Amino acid sequence: MMKAIGFTKAGGVEVLKELKVPIPKPGPNDILVNIKATAINPVDYKIRQSSVNASESNPVIPGFDASGVVAKVGEKVTQFKEGDEVFYAGNIRRNGTYAEYHTVDSRIVGRKPTTMSHFEAAGVPLVFLTAYEGLVDRMEIPADKTVNKNKYAMIIPGGGGVGSMAI
Repeated sequence: MMKAIGFTKAGGVEVLKELKVPIPKPGPNDILVNIKATAINPVDYKIRQSSVNASESNPVIPGFDASGVVAKVGEKVTQFKEGDEVFYAGNIRRNGTYAEYHTVDSRIVGRKPTTMSHFEAAGVPLVFLTAYEGLVDRMEIPADKTVNKNKYAMIIPGGGGVGSMAI
């Protein structure tokens, strides 16, 4: 069993509580991560306020961003091993990262930069992905720096998480 923070009914912060839940088992492409740090994003409170399927028998554990250490790997995982430090933004279809352990598809995980602490790394994934998708996927700005040489974009506002990543 592990500790997690979650909820059994939709609502405000008052519905969050400590839970004792089974440690998840990784599927073939998954890794089990011992979470060292997680981040809070606006999507977390939106899920908490609107999760009508949450119940005592089906608690919801929020959280997307995490940084931690690989505790176990699924049988098809080749790019990670136990003890590797990783960071990632999880999947909305699974329970989240407000827990001691979390399973995630290894194909959406990156190695934690050695120059960052777990706390720093946990704050990066979702805001970076949002900024990248906005610039590259939606605005079709090429990711290749040579194509963008001497070209500029004005990013307003740049003080939040996504804006600061875009800058």
